[in-house]
Amino acid sequence: MTVPIQINPNWTNTNWLPSLLDQKLAGVAAARDTYTKTAGNGNIDDTITFHSARDMFLYLPRAIEIGFLSPFPRQWFESGSTSYNTLFRRVSAMEMIITYLSELLLVWGVIKFWRRSEIWVISISSITMIMLYALTITNIGTLYRERWGYMVLLITLGFAILLKSHSQNKTKTKQQIIAKSD
Repeated sequence: MTVPIQINPNWTNTNWLPSLLDQKLAGVAAARDTYTKTAGNGNIDDTITFHSARDMFLYLPRAIEIGFLSPFPRQWFESGSTSYNTLFRRVSAMEMIITYLSELLLVWGVIKFWRRSEIWVISISSITMIMLYALTITNIGTLYRERWGYMVLLITLGFAILLKSHSQNKTKTKQQIIAKSD
C-alpha cells in the first residue's frame, strides 16, 4: 500500500528558482517526510526535514556522502535486526569495497577522458538519480537497494575506464618497443 505524499505546509517557496523546480523540490521534501516516519534500525538523518530549497542545497554534501558511500564501514559488521539483515550487511561490505574502488576509477576516468560524451551521459544521469534517492530515502537498506541499478552503471563505467586506459597503455608500450627496434 502506498502512502500518499502530501506537500509540506511549512515549505517556503524560493524566489530565485523557477516555480516548477521549486514545486518538484517540495515534492522530494514531502517524500522524505514520508520516509522519516518509518521506523527502522538502518535509518540515517531521519530527523532532518527540508522546509526550502536552501535546506536541500545545504544538505547536499551529506547526501553525496550517504548516496555514494553508504553503508559505511562501521555498519558492515554490526548486527542487523534479523539474521538475514546481518548476512546482508556482510555481503554489502564486499560490494562496497568494489564500489569505492570503481568510484575512484570513475573520478580518475572523468579527468582523463573528459571529452568522451558517453562518460558524461552515464555519469550525470546516474549521479542525479542516486542523489535524488539520497535526498529522499532515510533508510540505508532501502537506499542501497533503490540506487543499485544506477550504482551498477557507475561501477561498470569505472572498470571500463580502467580497461580502456590499460589497453591504451599496452598499445603505447608496443609502439615504443617497435620504435626502439627500428
